[in-house]
Amino acid sequence: MEKIKQHDNADEKFYITANAILLLAKRALEIFENSEMTEKRALLNFVFQNLELNGRKPVFMLKKPFDDMLAFGKCSLMLRW
Repeated sequence: MEKIKQHDNADEKFYITANAILLLAKRALEIFENSEMTEKRALLNFVFQNLELNGRKPVFMLKKPFDDMLAFGKCSLMLRW
């Protein structure tokens, strides 16, 4: 019973975290535009790794789980979900 309770707690924490990440992603532009420079930098560091500029073109890699969200967005099978 203790193992089942631990799994239930982990599932609940996962859904809470996933919901927070999705809400952040949904409001990211609004948050970014209305933030101070230090907050913008923190948001960028939260989402991106190895963020650089090549001239005027951004070069980046997304951190987990944002890279998965981008991949799911490109997959027509996942768009239904």
